[in-house]
Amino acid sequence: GEAAGDQSGSSVSTAGDVDGDGLDDILIGAPENDDSSSGAGKSYLVLASSIAAAGRFSLATADAAFVGEAAGDNSGASVSTAGDVNGDGLDDLLMAAPYNDSSGTNDAGKSYLILSPY
Repeated sequence: GEAAGDQSGSSVSTAGDVDGDGLDDILIGAPENDDSSSGAGKSYLVLASSIAAAGRFSLATADAAFVGEAAGDNSGASVSTAGDVNGDGLDDLLMAAPYNDSSGTNDAGKSYLILSPY
């Protein structure tokens, strides 16, 4: 992870092919990441082409990152491909923040559908 306690890798999934290069990409969740606020969480998208080129990678230089909305959301607790939801030929992404409060209910949770290209 980027920092101690991020819990990077708590959730890991294929992202499907989000960039149309024919290779499956990777999603990595870090639900305790504090980039935006304490425990807001963060999810990383790493393109297969980045791994192939470098042979390894750092989450600090991931191809894309999605940060939780508020403290304690734990965004990235679950990450997954959604398949090609909108029919554009690129796979889309799902991310969960199980402790998000945006509905006005404490810890009601929230899921995010991110359409590619991200």
